[in-house]
Amino acid sequence: MSKDEDNIRSTSQADVLPIAGSAALSELYDCLAEELRAYLTRLLGDGPPHPDDIVQTSFEKLARVADFDKIQSPSAFLWRTAQNTVTSERRALAVRQRHIETVKREYYEEKGAGFDPKRVLLAEVEIAAVLKRIEAMAANKREILLLSRLEGLSNAEIGRRLKVPTSTVRKRLAAALRELDAVVNPTGER
Repeated sequence: MSKDEDNIRSTSQADVLPIAGSAALSELYDCLAEELRAYLTRLLGDGPPHPDDIVQTSFEKLARVADFDKIQSPSAFLWRTAQNTVTSERRALAVRQRHIETVKREYYEEKGAGFDPKRVLLAEVEIAAVLKRIEAMAANKREILLLSRLEGLSNAEIGRRLKVPTSTVRKRLAAALRELDAVVNPTGER
């Protein structure tokens, strides 16, 4: 058993904290965040996903638990949540990478049979600009865009998953697509 697996299974000082409110959560954060971040940095390096994002997500999920005080081992909950989040993020990254490869292939086929260096370079630059824009996009719009375009969910399914109205999904998706269109089509030509 590795040291990291030991951390997940062992009872730490954080497990005896009374989790009942923001003060206790803050104390738990002070107790565990650095250790969890160090483990994730060893596992992921600088990401993706970024270790700080995983730590934040893990504590956020703990804070959202309805029966906060019924969690027997808050530290085990955080460690397991972090590992599950890493797995989910890696899967999502793999899906995005496959999608990028598909888009590249379709883009090249659409632009013509030739794969001359100039076309390839222009396509790579355009794809990089789109990816950069997606990364810079507001999280709520980016999440909806990825659920729609990569996972193929309908607006209603996205709304149920994110617990937002379908009209909100439509508006955010349209805004995200407008942002991407501005990157691909800066002059507004069709």
